Amino acid sequence: MSFLPALAIGLQAAAPVIGGVVEAKGLRREARALDEGARRDESQGAADGVAAYRESRMAIGEDMAALAGSGFAIGSGSAQDVLSQALIEREMEGMNIRHQAYLQAEEKRAAATDRRKAAKTAIYMGILNGATAAIGGAAQQRSDAQAAQRGASTRATQRAGYGLGS
Repeated sequence: MSFLPALAIGLQAAAPVIGGVVEAKGLRREARALDEGARRDESQGAADGVAAYRESRMAIGEDMAALAGSGFAIGSGSAQDVLSQALIEREMEGMNIRHQAYLQAEEKRAAATDRRKAAKTAIYMGILNGATAAIGGAAQQRSDAQAAQRGASTRATQRAGYGLGS
């Protein structure tokens, strides 16, 4: 096998491998961006949950002041029940905010994991496609060489049959 056909086979094999590596690099970049988005979602959810809690405490304080200003006894009875219920509902709101942020972050982490798996698959497929191209190229080279050899043999036989010599 001469140099140029071997080089051609090498290039045929390298192209899919390089393509797989490039694709994997892009997929890993996407995975890192998704991971960062998940961290931001969780941080923002925690901050929003704290803000909702603070707002609820301020609102309950205002409600207590309004009830006390109206002459209600805020430490007992229905006024306390109303304030306790409001506190529970607002704390649930903060928990829901944090939980929603957690779910969004988990979605992004799952997508990042999928991208990493796809990156590995891209590399494996690039290697397999490169190997297939190399084997196919080598088989084609061999087939071409055998055909050329048969052609030369046939021409020599024909010349000998016509008395032309070799």
